[in-house]
Amino acid sequence: MLGKPDRVNSTSLLLMFLLISLQVAPCTLSLSEESINDEKIVVLTVIEQLASVVKEVGGERVKVESIIPSNVDPHHYEPSLDIIIKTLSQADIIVTTAQHHFPVEEKIHQIVSEGLIKVRVLSISDYEKTGLRLLRNPKTNDFNIHGFHLSIGGLRAIALAVVEELAIIDKVNSLYYYERLNTYLGNLEKIERTISLLLKDKRGIKVLLYTPLLQYVVEDLGLGITSIVVSELDVEPTEKDVSEMLRSLGGGEADYMLISDIEVSQNPKLIELLDRQSLPYVIVPLSRFTETPQLVSLSTAVLISSYIPTSSESLIGFSHYSLLLIFSIIANVIFLIIIILLVIKEKKHHGE
Repeated sequence: MLGKPDRVNSTSLLLMFLLISLQVAPCTLSLSEESINDEKIVVLTVIEQLASVVKEVGGERVKVESIIPSNVDPHHYEPSLDIIIKTLSQADIIVTTAQHHFPVEEKIHQIVSEGLIKVRVLSISDYEKTGLRLLRNPKTNDFNIHGFHLSIGGLRAIALAVVEELAIIDKVNSLYYYERLNTYLGNLEKIERTISLLLKDKRGIKVLLYTPLLQYVVEDLGLGITSIVVSELDVEPTEKDVSEMLRSLGGGEADYMLISDIEVSQNPKLIELLDRQSLPYVIVPLSRFTETPQLVSLSTAVLISSYIPTSSESLIGFSHYSLLLIFSIIANVIFLIIIILLVIKEKKHHGE
């Protein structure tokens, strides 16, 4: 969703994302629909986005379940220690984001480090070994552990780490996992190429982020970040933070604010403020891509490539700009559908 564009722009983009939501339904069967046997490797993931990666590379050889329900904020999910131990005892591999990220991850690493459960836990240090490059939060200069699993680079590193572990546990079928990995990495490369085409004339854009959540997505897109309003998720902005945000957007330092629908739902007054000040923003529908995180960067690229800021000049040429916008959106949706169809074709080809 784009902030303060004309009415046709907003309506068209809403229709675009309705199209996207219909196209990105996962092709894999849910665990309840599969015929599970005892030989499958049981993989527990902390969140659904990680589960989607394991399903892609593990295929029919793995049984995957997410510990945190998809409709729950992982930052506030804290089951009892007994429940976590009981859940972990079923797993061969546990896939997490980072040791000190979500509360449940703190408990998982504590349980394993104390020897209460013996199981392999994959975390951010493993992903660094397979290519993840941690970015520094421009507001704090600390390494940002938020949102790397939403980026193409992060997903690639996670997939590599998962396959390496699957191949160790299930050596007989290691070739199967690596073949699926190659297919998955190939699909990520296709998405990257499409992003490059969509944003080939947008590389000079600079965005302001509300939290560090989308920093890795912006890195995927090759755009600049002027700053971040609040240093962490669930942190209320100070008066100084708000003042600097308004100055950055109003003074042209940033072209617009990039913010997810999740952040907006937690800070509804923020959008009201931006609207009152007629300041530009783009809302990334992050919650739509829980099961398809590889499409987060692509959807963001579609939004940015279709963005037309509001100004008196653009309002004078309303009909002309609206017509151009419609053609632009149609072209971008076609790009997206082509990529999704290629992904589906590859899955079918490899027995998905």
